[in-house]
Amino acid sequence: MKRKVVKAMAITLSILVVAVGVYFVIKKYTGSKGTASNNSFLIQTVRKSDITVSVKATGSAYASVIKEVAPNNSGELKNLNVKIGDTVKKGDVLFKVESEQLRQQLNNAKSNLETQKLKLESLKKQLENLNSSENANNNTNNNAQRTSAEDLQNQIDMQELQVEDAQNNLNYAQQQYNNMTVKSPINGVITAINNNNGDDVQSGKPVLTIVDTSSLKIKASVDELDISKVKAGQKVKVTFNAIENKTYDGVVESISDMGTTQNNVTTYDTVITLNDISGVKVGMTANIEIETASKQQVLVVPVEALIERNGKSYVMVEETNNNSSSAGVNDETNTQRNGVQQGSASSQSQLRGNVGDSGNSSFQRGTQGSNNRWLTNVNGRLVEVKTGIENENYVEITEGLTEGQRILVTIPQTSGSSNNTNNTQRRNNMGGFGGGIGMPGFRQ
Repeated sequence: MKRKVVKAMAITLSILVVAVGVYFVIKKYTGSKGTASNNSFLIQTVRKSDITVSVKATGSAYASVIKEVAPNNSGELKNLNVKIGDTVKKGDVLFKVESEQLRQQLNNAKSNLETQKLKLESLKKQLENLNSSENANNNTNNNAQRTSAEDLQNQIDMQELQVEDAQNNLNYAQQQYNNMTVKSPINGVITAINNNNGDDVQSGKPVLTIVDTSSLKIKASVDELDISKVKAGQKVKVTFNAIENKTYDGVVESISDMGTTQNNVTTYDTVITLNDISGVKVGMTANIEIETASKQQVLVVPVEALIERNGKSYVMVEETNNNSSSAGVNDETNTQRNGVQQGSASSQSQLRGNVGDSGNSSFQRGTQGSNNRWLTNVNGRLVEVKTGIENENYVEITEGLTEGQRILVTIPQTSGSSNNTNNTQRRNNMGGFGGGIGMPGFRQ
């Protein structure tokens, strides 16, 4: 009895081992759902479309004109009647710095000028009296009087210079006194105030800051891998996280020659001027798209359609068997007519590769819903193409295809941990086509 039980357990264990082995073998060779080997395909029509190549970056708004306003003299701060956020115009009075020294200097200059003027008037009066006396004496002692008159005239000339110097000193003292009242040098907004009325302030030390909001620009950090594509004068599209549903136009103004490295990533400051700054405030985060190249109405295909082998580029062009029903081929929607659009297996027509016993690949195309219409035995052939400019979604075709041709576009299914597939990997991986150029079911 004991031997029968042991024998039964051994048989059961063997069956389990075989079952587990079969499971893993099947899983290995069939692949699981969502892996790169389980690809979907779309039929797309080659069409003409505009294509733009751009460099993306982030940055922030800043004011290119900022003035820190400081007094011209030291003294007591008075008449500070502005506050942060106030808008001021050029020439508006901001504050006054009272200085007793400058006040006394002005008074002394005024007094000195009056003194010098009185001296001048006295000399002129003496000369006038001397001339009158000479006429009355009928030329008596004429030589002596003439000498005295010449001396007086020389003194008058010297005194006139003294008056002129005194006037210049007064003008300077008056200017210094006037400078105690500080006016706004620009139009702008008060963004900082460092002192209060009654404080003792120093000459040249800023009391407040004014920002010219009309001088707002964008400073973007462009990656070193992209900076060679960016040139002054290129068009820019800018959006702000804080401003919804609005895109701003601008141009690249300048590019820094000095890079900044942080966390082993080097970026270059790029200054962008905006055509319109309404609603933009200093410090707002900006999303920048710099147009580095563009073409209008050229043939384009999705980047997923491009296959690269041995330095050459190919596209898989659809071939339908003669006995296939052309009625099963549905035209694409109007939204696709404006350019080749990438789709997903859940929302658009798709092709799935099924390798039969003969080794040939056959594909079925259909749409989901109650009106499923299938086209069987769809084959493709590789066509060598020449490419032009390219962005993250589309690539320009300059040779090899014509408008209206139908092509097969692979959409690799990735694992659940990631929904993004590198375009280079897509091009170098013929997933679903059997791998390599000369695969069964497709002609070159």
